Amino acid sequence: MNQTLDLRRREGLTVIFTAHIRQQALAVADEVLLLTKSGPAETVLPDENLTNIYGTEVKLVEFEHGGRKAVAVVTVF
Repeated sequence: MNQTLDLRRREGLTVIFTAHIRQQALAVADEVLLLTKSGPAETVLPDENLTNIYGTEVKLVEFEHGGRKAVAVVTVF
């Protein structure tokens, strides 16, 4: 984690870190997003909600990775 934080500072990068332990988030984060809604991606994050959040048209794309179902958010051009 220290290498990632050093790279972030040196290169001015944005890093997205997922934590389930409050102390971990407090130790590394400049800003925190608290997720309060859960469920199937299609229910919680319909395309129109994501478009409003990101301010541009986006879609959920489902794919398999490592034998597991995954979902990515992609920008529509």
